[in-house]
Amino acid sequence: MRRISDKLWQARWLERNGFPFIRTEASAEGLDFPVMIKPRRGAGGVGCRVARTRSELDWGEGLIYQEVVAGRPASVSVISDGKEARALAANEQLIGESWTGAAGFRYCGNITPLEPHPESDIAGMAEGIVSRLGLVGSNGVDLLITEEGAVVVEVNCRFQASLDSVQCATGVNLFQAHLNSFRGVLPERPAIICSAGRAILYASRPLKIKERLLFPWTADVPRPGSRAERGDPFISVLARGSNREEVVSRLRERGDLVRKALH
Repeated sequence: MRRISDKLWQARWLERNGFPFIRTEASAEGLDFPVMIKPRRGAGGVGCRVARTRSELDWGEGLIYQEVVAGRPASVSVISDGKEARALAANEQLIGESWTGAAGFRYCGNITPLEPHPESDIAGMAEGIVSRLGLVGSNGVDLLITEEGAVVVEVNCRFQASLDSVQCATGVNLFQAHLNSFRGVLPERPAIICSAGRAILYASRPLKIKERLLFPWTADVPRPGSRAERGDPFISVLARGSNREEVVSRLRERGDLVRKALH
């Protein structure tokens, strides 16, 4: 996990093994602007930003520099036993959605399944990456769906934040599947039974949570008395529906209900 969580190592491994990758360097020398700056280790889009000129560059330990690639953010949830891998679902990633309070490249949720599904076999690609890395348990592969095809952003060897939407949309108990994989038992690729989503809400101002925000459709619920600074994630809302539009509409409505309860 320590090795694979290194995004520079990941990019080199993807290139060596013939998977579509984003050019990633330890310095911005030789890269054309704009340049994406990221923490070499990290998650959730924290600390990611674009430098459009050399004067906007950050220099320091623990940073990497990537070419900027335009595409639709997506992920594939995978269960593997160290030799084989099974893709459970392809998901849309919500990044920097203003209605969640997120900014920039902050991750703020998922919709399962990915609609429309790309022509390229991203499930097969994710299975190939995870199995070749020899990973076990629940793993995820983040991608960008570009006009030229899917490009791998990173591999996450851990439970992913898409857990709620994947479980709801497929009916698969991900934790049980994770445990079973250590005994060499993998699930079949499941059918999608509905569309589902999770959105993370970010504080638009400093908050002291006085209200009890536990509803049937909330998760990651803060206790009364908790505090959140402006820009901090403070709760998640869940929804299911017959399609993406219905799910997003319900997530937005429930997000509004949570914010109204705070006043």
